[in-house]
Amino acid sequence: MPEPTPITTTGRTFAASHLYTQPEAHSQQEWEAMAQQLFDAGEMFLAHDHARVGLEAAFPDSLKLKQIAAAALVQVGAIEEAGAILEPLCPDVGLDEGTIDRVFEVMCQTMSLLPRDLGTVSLTPQDRETLARFISELDRAGESLRPGPAVNEEILGLLARIHKERWKSTRNPADGQRARKMYLRAFRQTGGYWTGINAAGMSRLLDGPQAFDRPLAERILQLCEQQRPGAEAKAERDDRGASRDLYWILATIGEGKLLLGDEAEASAHYRRAVGLARGQGWSDGIVSSLRQLRLYRDHGLPVPDELFDLLKPPPVVVFVGHMIDQPGRTPPRFPPGLEPAVREAIRAKLDTLDARIGYSSAACGSDLLFVEAMLDRLAEVHIMLPFRQDDFIKQSVAFAGENWIGRFRRALRFANSVKYVTTESYLDSIDLFDLGARIFQGVAILKARTLETQPHLLAVWDGQVNNLIGGTGEFVSKWRDEGRKHVIDLADLLNNHQPDARIVQASANIAPVPRVEAPPAAFPEPETPRRRPRVTKTLMFADLVGYSRLEEDQVPFFMHEFLEAVAGRLKGLPEQPRFVNTWGDAIFAVMDRAIPIARYALALRDVVRDTDWTGLGFAEMNVRIGLHAGPIFEGDDALTGRTNYYGSHVNRAARLEPVTVPGHIYASEQFVGLLLSEQADPASRADDIHCEYVGRLALAKRFGDLSVYHIRGRSSLPLAAGAARRPCP
Repeated sequence: MPEPTPITTTGRTFAASHLYTQPEAHSQQEWEAMAQQLFDAGEMFLAHDHARVGLEAAFPDSLKLKQIAAAALVQVGAIEEAGAILEPLCPDVGLDEGTIDRVFEVMCQTMSLLPRDLGTVSLTPQDRETLARFISELDRAGESLRPGPAVNEEILGLLARIHKERWKSTRNPADGQRARKMYLRAFRQTGGYWTGINAAGMSRLLDGPQAFDRPLAERILQLCEQQRPGAEAKAERDDRGASRDLYWILATIGEGKLLLGDEAEASAHYRRAVGLARGQGWSDGIVSSLRQLRLYRDHGLPVPDELFDLLKPPPVVVFVGHMIDQPGRTPPRFPPGLEPAVREAIRAKLDTLDARIGYSSAACGSDLLFVEAMLDRLAEVHIMLPFRQDDFIKQSVAFAGENWIGRFRRALRFANSVKYVTTESYLDSIDLFDLGARIFQGVAILKARTLETQPHLLAVWDGQVNNLIGGTGEFVSKWRDEGRKHVIDLADLLNNHQPDARIVQASANIAPVPRVEAPPAAFPEPETPRRRPRVTKTLMFADLVGYSRLEEDQVPFFMHEFLEAVAGRLKGLPEQPRFVNTWGDAIFAVMDRAIPIARYALALRDVVRDTDWTGLGFAEMNVRIGLHAGPIFEGDDALTGRTNYYGSHVNRAARLEPVTVPGHIYASEQFVGLLLSEQADPASRADDIHCEYVGRLALAKRFGDLSVYHIRGRSSLPLAAGAARRPCP
C-alpha cells in the first residue's frame, strides 16, 4: 500500500478539495490512514470531513472512519453529534427490569401448562397463545443481549467518555450509569486497564465508598502490575512511547490504590509517574490525572493535598515591560546602562516563580530580556506581535541599534510559537499594541486553564499610570489577581543605578532610524491623505442553515415575522452592535468589545434553536456563527450613505462562518484572546461565557487557516412565547 500523502499544518499540502476526489479510487486502508494522519496532526475539521466523505461515498461500514469522525467531533466540543455516530454501533447490552418482569410473568404462566403426566400433553388454543407469548418475550430479551458490531476498545471508551461528559454537565444519574456501563463493557470485551479503571472510578462516584466495585479495582491493579515490567524495560531503552505507556500504568495503579483507600501507595505511584512525565517534558498526562483527582475530590472521595501539590501544573507567566529609552529621552526611564540590572531582576523573579511557559511581545528592552531569560531556562516561549514583522522592527526595535535587531531575530527563531494580531502593515494603528497585549494575555489565560491553573503577571514597570493606550501601566492596573501580580520596580532600579559613562555616551550617539524616501508618485498626491486609520472591532457573521429549503411563499414570513421577532429579542441585550447588516440568510454585526458580541451571538443562536420550526410548518433550521476581532477600516459608503466596515479581517470573519458546525459558535484566536482579557478585567462580569480549543481550521474559499475555538454559554434572554426550549451544546 502506498504511503499517504504527507501533511504539513503550515503549508497545507492537503487541500480541502482533495476530500472530494473519488474515494473509490483509493482503498479503504488508504482512506482510513489519511483520516488518522489528519487527526494526529491536529486537523480535526479536515479529519472529520475526510472520514465523513469516505463513509458517505465508498466505505459506509468502516468502523475506523466512524471512530475518527466521532473523535474529531468530541475534540471540537460537538458531543451530541459524536454520540449520534457512535451510539448505533454500541446499543445497550443487558436486560432492564421491565423486560425481566415480563419474561418472568409469561414463564410462570407457561409453567402452569405443564401436565403432571408428560405422556398426556394436549394444548388448547389459549395454551398455544401463552407459549407463543413466552417465545416472543424470550426473543426480545435475546435481542437486548446481542452486542452489535465487534467494536474496539477505543470506540467503546470514546462513547463512555461522551456519556461521562454529559453526566458531568447535567449531573443526570442515568448518564453516569451509561458511562460506567460502557466502560465496563469495554473492559470485559478487551481487558484494557484504562477502561477498567474508569469503570471502577465511575462506580466509586455513583455508588459511594461502601457499594462501589472494589473487586474490579483490585483486578485492574493486578493487570497493571503484570504489564509494568515490560513497560519499564522498554522505557529504560529511552523509548518515548513506552515511557508514556509506563506513565499511564503507574498513574492507574495510583488511582486504583486511592479508590481502595491506600493513600500512601497512591502517592508513591503518582510521584514516580509525574517524575517520568516531567523528565520527558510531557504535561498532558499530568493534567489529565489532575482533572480526575479533582473530580473525585468534588464528589467526596478523600484525596491527599500532597497529590495536588505533586501534580501541580507548570507555571504560566504573562510578561509586559518598558522598552529601552529612545535616544534623548528626558528624564530617562530605561537607559541602556540599566540593562544588566533589569536582566538580573527578571531572572531572579523567574527562578522564584519556577516559570516554565511564557507569553510576551518582543520589543527591545524588557520584552527581549524576558524572552532570553526564558530560553536560557529551556522554557516554552510564545511571542505575539501586533503587526507585520518588518514594521514592528521599525517601530519597536531598530532605534536601539543593530544589536537589538539581531537579538529580536534570534528570539523569534527559538521561540515555540510566533503569532500575529494581524499580518498586515502597521498603518499608524497605534491601538494594535494594546490589542496585541490583550490577546496574548487571553491566550495565556486559556493555556493556563488547559493546565488547570492560572497565569502570573510579571511586569517591568516604573509605577506610572498614564493615558497611553496599551501601555505597561494600563496593563498592570487591569490585572485582576493581585496574588499573581509581580512587579519589578524600574524606577527603583534606576534610582540605585550608577551609570557607566561609556554606555551613556554610546546611547547618546545612537542615531534615529533613517526614513526611506518614497519613489516619485505616478499620480499627484491628493490634498487629503489616501491612508485611512483602522479601528479595532469585534465581528460576527451568521448564516441560517436550511434557508435554501424554504418555499417561495415562506420567504416573506422569514424575512418579516421571524427576523422581526429575532430583532425584538436581541434588542433586550444591554449592548447593541454599532453596525448590523443582513442579506438573505446572512447577518453581519460589528461591536467594540468581545463580551457584548459574544452575548449577541449566543442570543441569536438561542433564538434560532429554540424556535419550533416544524410547528410553524417549516423544515428544521439551524445557525452557524463565526466571531473574529482585528483592525478594520470604517467609513461612509458613498452609495448608501451609511457607515460601513471593510478590510482583510472582515473577509476573514466571513470565511470562518461557512465552515462552522451548525448550531455552534466558533471564534478565532484573536477574538478569544480579547474575550478572556476582558473577562480578566476586575470590572468584568462574564464568567458564564466559556471557550475551548478546537484546532487549526481551513477557511472557506482557500482563505488560509487559523486557530479556532468553540464558544459556549447561553444567553439570559427570556424564551419567546411559543418557543420550545431545546438543549444547547
